[in-house]
This record gives sequence, C-alpha cells and structure tokens, in this order.
Amino acid sequence: RPNVLFIMADDMRPEIKAQVHDKSPWLEPNMHTPHLDKLAGDGVLFRRAYCQFSWCNPSRASLLTSRRPDTTMVHNNSVFFRMRNPDFTTLPQYFKKNGYTTLGMGKIFHIMGGNGNDDHDNRRSWSQPMFYVEKNELVPEVGPEWQAIGTKQRHGRMLLDEAVTINAKRTLRKVAADWKKNEKNFFVAVGLKKPHLKFIFPEEYMEYYPLDDVGMPVNPTASNSTPDIAWFRSNEMRGSPEYANFTENWSRNNSLADWIVRDLRRAYFSCISYIDNLVGQILGELHDLGLANDTIVSFIGDHGFHLGEHSIVGKNTAFEVANNSPMIIRIPGVTDGGHISDKLVEFVDLFPTLAELSNLPNVPYCPSKKKESMGVSLCTEGTSLVPLFRDMNTTQWKDRVFFQYPHYKGHAQHFCMGYSMRTEQYRYTEWVSYDYALKEPVDWNDVCAVELYDHHVDPHETNNIAFDPPLRDIRKDL
Repeated sequence: RPNVLFIMADDMRPEIKAQVHDKSPWLEPNMHTPHLDKLAGDGVLFRRAYCQFSWCNPSRASLLTSRRPDTTMVHNNSVFFRMRNPDFTTLPQYFKKNGYTTLGMGKIFHIMGGNGNDDHDNRRSWSQPMFYVEKNELVPEVGPEWQAIGTKQRHGRMLLDEAVTINAKRTLRKVAADWKKNEKNFFVAVGLKKPHLKFIFPEEYMEYYPLDDVGMPVNPTASNSTPDIAWFRSNEMRGSPEYANFTENWSRNNSLADWIVRDLRRAYFSCISYIDNLVGQILGELHDLGLANDTIVSFIGDHGFHLGEHSIVGKNTAFEVANNSPMIIRIPGVTDGGHISDKLVEFVDLFPTLAELSNLPNVPYCPSKKKESMGVSLCTEGTSLVPLFRDMNTTQWKDRVFFQYPHYKGHAQHFCMGYSMRTEQYRYTEWVSYDYALKEPVDWNDVCAVELYDHHVDPHETNNIAFDPPLRDIRKDL
C-alpha cells in the first residue's frame, strides 16, 4: 500500500502555469508556479476539475465525504457536516480505519469555532489531534485586504501557512521513521489558507508580477443576458474599509475601479506563488526522506474565485471561474512523465480514487435516492478516476459533472438554488426555488431563472443563450 500526501489550498482557482490553455482564456498566462508545474510534470493535471459548491465549508464537507451538497445538507459556513450526518465516513477516517496513521494540519475541514463541535473531526478522522499554532506566534491578519509582508512587519513572527509548512515537514520526518522501521502507512493532510482573503504574503513574491503586466478580465461586468439571481454582491470585499469610498456604486453593471482590481489580482497571484513555494518545500522534504516513490501526492484547491470577472471579487456563484478548480494527482511509477487530462472530473471523485489507488476496499456507490444515501456511513456519489490512469484516452467516462449554489430569494431561509451541469461544451443552470427549512426543499416547478453558455464560443460566459430558439432542443436535453 502506498502512503498519501494530501494538500489543499483555499480559494485557489487553477492559476498554475502548466494549466494555461485556450479553453480557459481567463487564466493569467504568466504565473510563476515552478513547483506545481513540476508536480504536474510528474502527475496528471486535470484541467476540467470542478468542485460541488463554490464555498469553503460546503465544498470541503462534500469532497471529504464524497457526497453531494444535497446529501450532506451543508450549504453554508455555519453547519458542520456531522450536525446533519453524524455517521458519515470521511476520507482520512477511512484510511485510519484501514490501518493508516492519519495526521492533519492547517485548514482541512472548515473551522467555525465556538459552536461546541469538534470542527477538526479529531476523534474520528485523525490518529492525533490536528496541529494547532498559537495566534501570538503569527503575523496577525488584520488591516488592508492585501499586504506584502516584509521583515520589519513580522516582528519575529511567521505567517500561518509558513507555520503549517514547518509542521508538515516535521510530520513527514516523524512518519518516515515509522514507515521505514515498521512499514506503517501514513495519510498526511496539509491545508494551506492562502490565497484566501486577506491576500497576505511575503513581499518578495510581488517581483514576479509587475503591476503593468498583470492581465485584466475581458468581462468586467455581468452581461445583460445574465439573470440577476446569478450575480453575487462580493460580501467579503464589500466591507473593506480601505475601499469603502469605491464600492458604493459597485453593481453588476458597474465594476470596481481598474486600479483596485489590478492590485487585487497582483496580490492574489503573489499569494499563489507563495503557496507554490511552500508546496515545493513539502515535496522537497518528501523526496529528501526517500518517501517520494512510496507516496501518492494529491493537490487541490477547494473551489475557484472571481478576480473581477462579471463584476465580482470572491466565490459564491455558479460561474465557471468559481467552480473550475486545480487538481493534480501524482502516482509513483504510473504518472511519471506527466499527463494532461481534459476529461470532466469532480471533487466527489477524489475519495474513491485515493482509496482504490491505495488498495483499500473499494468505496461502494451510494444509493441513488438521497434519503437512502444519508443513512449509509460509507459510500461515494462520485466515480473513481482509476480508469483514467489506466487509459487517458478512454471514451468510457462521464460526460457531465454537477455543482450548485444558492442565492437569496426573499427571506432568510428561502433561496433559489442554482443547480448546474457542465458538459464538454455547455454549462447549464436552473435556478429553482429552494427552502432549506422544508423536508422537501426543492420545487422544480418554481424556476427562478435559467442559464446556458456555449463554452466553445463563449468561454467567458458573457452570452446566456438559454432562450435562443435554435437552442431549444439542446436546452431540453440538458
């Protein structure tokens, strides 16, 4: 059985230089990500990977249990998944049950705090309580929305992800000794907080992104054909004191000032290069310890992010940029030399994939009915990616993936849920009435809005063609 190193970044869209291609022209072409590029060069880079929900807690609850959001019933950042489904088996928990030492650090599960829950899932998922660093040891994340941190600002303290990386290397040294002496397998999970807002990073990473060279979105406002329910007010950014005088008129048709967007994009890209360096340090430690040939490496971001596209800065939408996310898997002896896949994959696929690759008992498929799935401790609503590792060109693969996001419609519990399906060519979304408090929350007969975008001609999603007469049959099929 191989070991597993599982690394997850927060709010990271697939801004990896190796990822740049004509099907995602919204990506920055001049990224500095040498370590992630190297990982992709030794693994499989899935360029068409999608989260199930473009918000931290729902996405993580989904991918770590391999259940879709309507099964986890986690649709916001205030409900820990065990409050709804206490007996679900998580990805690290499954490895623990099968004899692995499971150790976690940083942000793996979404941490809400103060609600009496074991938000880290220490008791069930981990062999030891997750690593915790005292806040007084860290550079405080207060003040402006982006900050390039120099030596004088540190006062001898570390940034959070630096502390997590130091612990990751220390943990790998610990499990390496146990592996070499006792052949004790490990599953080590490392959660890096950036590039989540606030965009705080060591100042040297700005050098890779001269301000005048930073690309700007070609779709800075929402198109007239996009329904209002699909737009999001960018709540994280809207409350920023330093931009208070510039956000009053911010709307779907009136974007943030170019200088603000350019600054934020530069800072976000700098954060990614910072994260890339930390990933490089962790992978370097794995190599130096002689573990690389015995360890599967999985890297993902939990969802995508708008950087001014559609007049949005943040996540929380059904748009492509909020849901297309990075995914790289390296399997020693299998993916050597690197491969690029444009097959449609989704985050619920990851759990059964890592289990099968590690020669654990295969994770069974969940019952097709949601209520029955909720009553099963261990099952998957995804598909193992192992057939793709056997044959990258196979035609026997899924031709659609799914994600969703709710936006308010009236009072606090009443939403329109944007159920979305992505095929190779189209993204189709039906916004339907959804009341979280009801036993049967979805009313498919109460349609709030519909979106359809043809990515062959409109990869920036600027023209909603859902009501074009020639597309009537295609929309019906979708």
